[in-house]
Amino acid sequence: MERFGVALVGTGHVAQTVHLPLLKRLPQVEVVALYDRNLSKARMVAERFSVPYVAERLEELWSLEGVQIVDVCTTTDSHPEIAIAALEHGKHVFVEKPLARSVAEAEEVARAVARTGKHLMVGMNHRFRPDATLLKSYVVRGELGTIYYIKAGWLQPRQREQRWLTRADISGGGVLMDLGILLLDLTLWMYDFAAVRSVHAAMFRHQTRVVEDLVIATLYFSSGSVATLECSWSLMRPEDLYYCNIFGTKGSGYLNPFRVVKHSDGEFVSITAERRTSPLQQYTRSYELEWQYFLNTVRGVVPPVSTAEEAVHRMRIVEALYRSAQERQEVVLEASG
Repeated sequence: MERFGVALVGTGHVAQTVHLPLLKRLPQVEVVALYDRNLSKARMVAERFSVPYVAERLEELWSLEGVQIVDVCTTTDSHPEIAIAALEHGKHVFVEKPLARSVAEAEEVARAVARTGKHLMVGMNHRFRPDATLLKSYVVRGELGTIYYIKAGWLQPRQREQRWLTRADISGGGVLMDLGILLLDLTLWMYDFAAVRSVHAAMFRHQTRVVEDLVIATLYFSSGSVATLECSWSLMRPEDLYYCNIFGTKGSGYLNPFRVVKHSDGEFVSITAERRTSPLQQYTRSYELEWQYFLNTVRGVVPPVSTAEEAVHRMRIVEALYRSAQERQEVVLEASG
């Protein structure tokens, strides 16, 4: 089996809790180097995960022997610069979401991908949740009929250790760029990336000063279908809530927990999946499946998904949502699709 050498950039929360534990488990991968602006932190993390090399400068990674893939786990403001440099030095790139803070930055990365011919995948792991892929299979087979409405939401407390998420100059925005962009991607994926005609959004700052901590958004598709999204760090609930409900002309589907409801012989039939995994296991498994797919993309076995071009498309919608909230009116995406 071909093995890939990975250099990981950024040793923060997502790197330590998700990426490094996962990469160390994958037999197709060897983590050969780490880099973080905080050198002492990088050395501590390298020792913890038995990574043999710590770069003192980012540029060391480009000439380091055995590095084929760069895994970018830094703050969003540095994603484009690191991704472009890695691509131009002949590396494939996996970059955590979101790819960039703006359409312009995402377009710059997309041009680098086209110029270099290397693969870049943006971490949109919710597509790879086992329950999401199962629900998508019902949609693809037409068992729910024509999908005309999707309602998705993610309500959770803000993670206090990631304070940079509330700095727009670093993150590009608030809860929309943190949780909402994953919901947006999941919705677009379920709709097979149908063109979005217009959007309308309301945003609030209840516990934050600069960025939004609550978003309520509606997407109107050129086909006539609709989607509503809600994401929050501040809605008061006793527990987290994550869901994606899909409604079609022949049935409906629900995530977390998984359920499909269809009308047959005058009665409703409910289909559920045996729940063998916890929500945490679903989350962890989604990252594993995502990385396995990326490695197969690099091998040339499967076509690329969650590309830089898709990120450009997502960011056009995100920017329209921010504009809608600011102007308090519907915004038309004339060039969407």
